[in-house]
Amino acid sequence: MLLLSSLKVGGIFLVTALVCYFVLSSGEETLLRDGNILSESGSKLISAGLFMFYALVLAALSIMVFFGIKNMKK
Repeated sequence: MLLLSSLKVGGIFLVTALVCYFVLSSGEETLLRDGNILSESGSKLISAGLFMFYALVLAALSIMVFFGIKNMKK
């Protein structure tokens, strides 16, 4: 039972990461201040990481609000 629950959560996390990387993020080569170049894939990874952070924060806030309202009704 615990393994199944862990696999569900891991799967949801993986799907969220894949959606953020392939659907939401975009990458382009960027010249950095020190003269190096940030590759397109590196830029896409950073963008996907930011979108993933925003999605997880939104999910956490939604869950906290839901259970806060649910507990107020009792």
